[in-house]
Amino acid sequence: MDNKVYFRSGGKSYDITEPRSKAEVWYDWVENARHHKRRMVLSRGALGWV
Repeated sequence: MDNKVYFRSGGKSYDITEPRSKAEVWYDWVENARHHKRRMVLSRGALGWV
């Protein structure tokens, strides 16, 4: 099972998921808004910087 965090700010919602299938620690960051959806894959170091 994946670790998942969901939060909402203003008119946007965010999902941050840590997949268990990869050897390294990477995170899927998904931003949902009314007219678009944006997805990024970040390493643990980059996510700590954000």
